Amino acid sequence: MIMWRRIFLCECHPLCFEMEDFMYEQLSLYHIFQAVAESGNISQAAKTLYISQPAVSRAIQKLEANLDTQLFKRSSRGVFLTADGRILFDKIKAAFELVAEGEDLIIHNSSRKIPHLRLGTSTTLCRYVLLSRLKPYISRALKNFHFFLSGSFSFILFSNLYLGKS
Repeated sequence: MIMWRRIFLCECHPLCFEMEDFMYEQLSLYHIFQAVAESGNISQAAKTLYISQPAVSRAIQKLEANLDTQLFKRSSRGVFLTADGRILFDKIKAAFELVAEGEDLIIHNSSRKIPHLRLGTSTTLCRYVLLSRLKPYISRALKNFHFFLSGSFSFILFSNLYLGKS
């Protein structure tokens, strides 16, 4: 099992740089592992990653040593994931997809092209009628725009909506 060291020091402290290097190395190993698993061939993964085949082999060996398990079965036709390798691949693939999704959301949000929808209603109407009727649409809508729903007294709603508060 990988032991992640948690160090809470300033950026100028040497141990902070050591941890940053350690995390970057682990991320790099996982990236190489994913490329090998997807291609099923160490040489093909090396070409895809623009690094040498021995470097890819060393990275896989290092990851296997860190995890104390065999991730691939090697054969003359390429490499195949073991049961442990399949578990790790599924988690790493999902993690990298989440990172890519997060980056896309940040880029999309920073472009400020996401429209805002603000609704204001009385507390009773909000709680007993509107929420149940909007629920099926909210999850789909959140991908396309920011949705704000306020339930309060009319005079508070008018002032909050006028000031741009939700």
